[in-house]
Amino acid sequence: MNPSNSYSLIRLDKLLKRINLNPKYKQLIIQESQKQYSTWNSIKKLARELEFRNSILELKQSIQFKERELKHNEIEKRKTKKDLRLKKLDQTFKDEEMMSRFNKEINP
Repeated sequence: MNPSNSYSLIRLDKLLKRINLNPKYKQLIIQESQKQYSTWNSIKKLARELEFRNSILELKQSIQFKERELKHNEIEKRKTKKDLRLKKLDQTFKDEEMMSRFNKEINP
């Protein structure tokens, strides 16, 4: 395909706008279109393949992000549980101190 004529450039531009790709993959499509032996079918096929790869990568990234978020939430829950246990333990010690003082005052 010869991208020098305006019709081909317009079609290529529409194709690049229609598909959701990162700049690296768009550059691959542009390079493919600049080859003399490329056809619209080969360019569209490449675009679909790259779009599929891109969607897989985005899916993996979103799964990794969710896993990190879950781990972070889990750690936060553990911290809050630990803090609650420490507060209860502190309160228990304070109560025991108060009871021992009270008992010493009553029974000298």
